[in-house]
Amino acid sequence: MSNKESIEMSRNLRLAFAAIWPPRGGISIKIKAQARAFQQILDAGDIRDLNILTGRQVGECDRYEFRNRSVDVWNRGKLDTAMNIALRYPRIYHMIWAEAKGGQITDLYLRKPLVLDVNAVAWFIFFRLRRVRVWMEIPTFPYDGEQRNAMIKWLDRLARHFLRFGLHRIVTFSDDTEIFGVQTVRIANGVDLDSVPLRPALPRGRAIELSVVSSLQPWHRTERIFDALQSYLLAGGRRVARLNVIGEGPELSKLKALAESSPGLRDRVEFHGSLFEDELEAALKRTDIGVGNLEELGDRGIRAVQTLKHRDFAARGIPFIYGMTDPEFTTTPFAYQVPEGQIELGPIVEWYDSLDNSPEEIRASVAHLDWSQQLRKALGLASDGVL
Repeated sequence: MSNKESIEMSRNLRLAFAAIWPPRGGISIKIKAQARAFQQILDAGDIRDLNILTGRQVGECDRYEFRNRSVDVWNRGKLDTAMNIALRYPRIYHMIWAEAKGGQITDLYLRKPLVLDVNAVAWFIFFRLRRVRVWMEIPTFPYDGEQRNAMIKWLDRLARHFLRFGLHRIVTFSDDTEIFGVQTVRIANGVDLDSVPLRPALPRGRAIELSVVSSLQPWHRTERIFDALQSYLLAGGRRVARLNVIGEGPELSKLKALAESSPGLRDRVEFHGSLFEDELEAALKRTDIGVGNLEELGDRGIRAVQTLKHRDFAARGIPFIYGMTDPEFTTTPFAYQVPEGQIELGPIVEWYDSLDNSPEEIRASVAHLDWSQQLRKALGLASDGVL
C-alpha cells in the first residue's frame, strides 16, 4: 500500500483514545497533551471522528468518563489504585465496547495500562473481533525494571504472551520493530508546545540554580546530583547556589535525609513538593540548568530513554543535564550528558557558561516533537507513518 493510500485510509478513522491512568501527576499531563493533539488532528480533518476517555478526581475516587457513561475507581495509594483499575477493566472497557458494537469506532489508541493482565487482553481480542484496531503505546521498553510488585509483574508476564491476538500495533519510543510478537510503530516521545511557556533569558554570570522536576522514582537516580553538589561544595565551588527539587515520590525521604546529613546541602537544597501551573512556572523561570533523568546503564536493563522531562526542559528553552542516552539530544549543544559514576559540577558550569543558544533556539529544536506530529506518524497520517 502506498503512503497516499495509507493516509486516505487513516482519514476515515473513527478513533477512541483511552489512557486508563490515575488523573494526576506528570503522566496525566502527558495524557491530556495527547488528547489535545488528537483533537487538533480531528479539527484538521485528518480523522473522521474522535471520542476520548477522560479521567478526573472526584473526592477519593478517580472518575473515568466516556460519552455519557462513567466508572469510579478508588485512589487510595498507587498499588490500591492499580488493583482497583484492574478489577474495573470490564466496566471501563464496556463503555467503549458499546460504541464499538454500533460501528462507531474503527480504532482504539491506549496507553499500556497500570496492570496488564489477561482480562485486559481478552478485551483487546473482543475489540479485534469487532474489527476495531487496537494500538497500545508502551512508553518504556523493556519495562520490567520499573515494576516492584511481584504479583503485578507476574500478571503482566503472563498476559504479554497473548497480546499478538488482540493488538493491531504497539506504539513504541524504542528502536524495536516487534514487541511481544506484535509489529511496532516507532515514534518519538512528544511534547505539547502550545501548553509549555518559554522561560525568559537569564543574565549570564549569575549564581546558578539547578532544578529537578520528577516523580522521584529509584531509577531516576536523583541522588547523583546531591552527591555531585556535596563534592563541589567541599572542593570550594560557589557558583551553584541552589538545587530545587520539585515533585514527590518514593525517593523523597531518602533525598531529604541526604540533604539533612550535610550542612552545605541543607543550605542549598530546597524541596518544593509537587508544583503545578503558576507555581511551577515561577520555579522554572529562575532555573538555569534542568536536571533530567540521571539513570545509568544497567539500572533497568535498558540502553536508551526518551524522557518526558527532557522534552519539557527543551520546550521551555532551559539547558539540561542527563545520564542515559536520549537519542533526541545526543548532538544538541544545550543538553549535557554526564558520564557514568561520579558527576562533576565544575565541567557542567563551564559547559553552561560556554552556551550561546537562546531559549527560542532551544525550543525551536524540538518543534518536530510536538504531539500532533508524532501521533499523526503513529496513525499513518505522516509520509513516514505506518499502518
